[in-house]
Amino acid sequence: MNIKSAASCLVMVLSFALTGCGEDSIETIGQTKSPEEIYRIARDYVNGYDHEINPEKAAVLYAMSAERGYPPAEYMIASLFYTGSMVEHNLERATEYYIKAADHGIVEAQMMLAQTLFENNGLDISSDVALDNLMRAAESDSKAKTQLAYLYLTGTYVRKNVKRGIALLNDAVNYKEPKALVALSSAYINGDFGVARDYYKGINLLEIAVAQKDNVDALIAFSDVYMKGKGVAVDENKAVEYLMQAAKKGSGRAQYLLGKYYWKQQDYSRTVQWLKTAAENGMVQAQEQMGYLYANGFGVKQSDETAIRWYEQAVARGSSSARYQLAVLLVRRHGQSASITELVSDLASLADTGDLNAVRKLYYLYAAAADPQEKAHAEEYLQKILSSGDLELITDIARERFSGSVNLYADKELAFRLMSTAAMAGYTPAQVQLADWYRAGEIQNELDSDESSTVNAYIWYSIAAERDGSAKNSKRNILLRKEEIRKANSEINRLKKEIKNK
Repeated sequence: MNIKSAASCLVMVLSFALTGCGEDSIETIGQTKSPEEIYRIARDYVNGYDHEINPEKAAVLYAMSAERGYPPAEYMIASLFYTGSMVEHNLERATEYYIKAADHGIVEAQMMLAQTLFENNGLDISSDVALDNLMRAAESDSKAKTQLAYLYLTGTYVRKNVKRGIALLNDAVNYKEPKALVALSSAYINGDFGVARDYYKGINLLEIAVAQKDNVDALIAFSDVYMKGKGVAVDENKAVEYLMQAAKKGSGRAQYLLGKYYWKQQDYSRTVQWLKTAAENGMVQAQEQMGYLYANGFGVKQSDETAIRWYEQAVARGSSSARYQLAVLLVRRHGQSASITELVSDLASLADTGDLNAVRKLYYLYAAAADPQEKAHAEEYLQKILSSGDLELITDIARERFSGSVNLYADKELAFRLMSTAAMAGYTPAQVQLADWYRAGEIQNELDSDESSTVNAYIWYSIAAERDGSAKNSKRNILLRKEEIRKANSEINRLKKEIKNK
């Protein structure tokens, strides 16, 4: 007899039950014990209390108690079906018994059903059923209150109601719910959801949360407070210390943020250390970043093979950006254009709706192609970007074309043309970048001299200085002769008029 089959066929569980006529036989227990007593006996068979451990018999008894409507048994058998422990894995049956247990007031079952609103946990229920269970759980459970607050604050599945959301957070905070403490403190510190900013209240709540054992979200939030000086003096050492605490407690997010921090410090050894740790803990952003590091050889020996492996892990976890980066790598380095047909089709559909991010990605894919037809596609998408008037995007592309990257090969002539377009349209960051290039002697043709590059840098710093304080300082550091200043001022006035007329 297959006891797992008996347990997975609950309606017929008694007819398939273990045989015997002793006082501890399934038949005798079923005839003489109440559903609650049967549940307790099942638990004894799991833990070895007064009986030898017998998981198969425990499963049948849990099923028997559940079939007789005992709520804790309904939840237990649902969990067994969900995990495949002691019975065959069956999500349909798990859902059925979670619903029964939830209807009988088992909060854990209600929360399991509600979790489908936030992630795919395999249970097949409608969002209405999940939301109803979350609301029922929120009547008594502080974690449910916090999750429901999020829905009200963001207007997800329910009509947005900030007042109701904050009230739920406050209620959960009264029970020292860890995530509620962090969420409410964030609302006060950042002024989120229209809440009046109050650093004192926010930091007080955060201090309570940080004192809780293993509240890594609070440690990360406090790190952000010190990193950005929110109500306190900026202190990067303290910020890193809090991140480090969270990272050592196993927080993939903290490990990822540490990796990003050290990247900005150009400490590539520690960048790799923490990003790899986060990636191995399943942090999809870190997996993508590891792909980028290996593709470009930052802090590691350049390896397309390893980059592809990391990108594929991120793609498997649903990262569309990693999917794109992988496609770029396969096309640029290995000529595997067939591997991106589906991606190009998806991006083209988005581009047709005016999605500039999709247009940009298509431009990157085609920009370095050897095929003349594909090069023509690149120019087509570049013209769409120029026509959009998105000066920040044009400036970003100009920077990438200037230096080259895993996405694009360097093309300084095109970079200069694009940056000039953004600068002449009045975009200050482009004007400053253009001046930086001139000052560094990066833009120079055969007719230009070192002096003319310096003058051009002075001109563009002067134009940018009206809106950018750093440009003023850069301008002061350029020393020109009187005649050069006179000619420069004349050109400045001409360019200002032209920019204004545009």
